[in-house]
Amino acid sequence: MNVLIIKEYPKAILFLDSSLLTDSTFETLNRLLEKTSTIVIFTADILLKPIDFHRFCHKIERVYIWVKQGKKYIQIALQDIVVIRAMKDYMELILKDRSLLAHVTLQKLEDMLPHHQFIRVNRSYIVRKSAIIAIQDMHIETILKDVPRIPIGSNYWDDVKLMLQNAI
Repeated sequence: MNVLIIKEYPKAILFLDSSLLTDSTFETLNRLLEKTSTIVIFTADILLKPIDFHRFCHKIERVYIWVKQGKKYIQIALQDIVVIRAMKDYMELILKDRSLLAHVTLQKLEDMLPHHQFIRVNRSYIVRKSAIIAIQDMHIETILKDVPRIPIGSNYWDDVKLMLQNAI
């Protein structure tokens, strides 16, 4: 990090990539604290050494979910899930590149998914928020052209409106 720039612009806002932070970066930040009153560091998450194995496993599990398909369990990357549709005793997981049927309840899947990434839009559907490209006439269109428009249930409309307000 270039301390000369900081001296020239003492009220500068710095954006740092947390993956590039090193011990010397933190030493520099400590020296900067002598010159400024506040330093704020934002990060989505970080694991500090020594790494706690259980915490590590918990962080890894957030990236994937396990679902039962037939007699086997399949690991699904959360980033691949576009839509989840309830079908009686099974769920259809519509992924970016394929679909699969899983034996799990919609409520259990909803509990497993990070709420900041997914939204329940009616009794039968959960949608990845970043996969929504349009909302019109109480229906959602997703990035997948072969997925029909998904109706928004009246009980879920407030959640969808809140999502829109937070996005704007």
